[in-house]
Amino acid sequence: MDAPLDACVDVRLPHSVRAPGLARDALAAIRAHMSPQRYADLRLLVSELVSNSVVHGAPGEAVHLRVGIKGGVAEVEVEDAGRGSVAPSPGARPGDESGRGLQIVEMLADRWGVASSRPTRVWFQVGAEPPGMPGPR
Repeated sequence: MDAPLDACVDVRLPHSVRAPGLARDALAAIRAHMSPQRYADLRLLVSELVSNSVVHGAPGEAVHLRVGIKGGVAEVEVEDAGRGSVAPSPGARPGDESGRGLQIVEMLADRWGVASSRPTRVWFQVGAEPPGMPGPR
């Protein structure tokens, strides 16, 4: 995210159950740069990754959220002081309340991945589709 951005969010969130809601609130700054559907997808994906950081990251350490929009693409990074790796869940069973986060990222993101070093950094990209433009669905 070195080139000039059309819009950005860069926020450190507390390692607490409040973090996903605070992350969604911070995304309001970029809402005007995205179609309603892709903005809803972005909010869901950010919520999932920030929740994972709270569950699996180091207690007491901040969760860092960075979002940049450039050239019609939103690029998101969520970083925490975890182990430096992300193990995909084998899959949630019916009735499970967790275990679907990375499956949701896989379904909705155009691209995603995990940086292979400490701190743990999970990233994804989605097309921003400015308001008024039809989405990919």
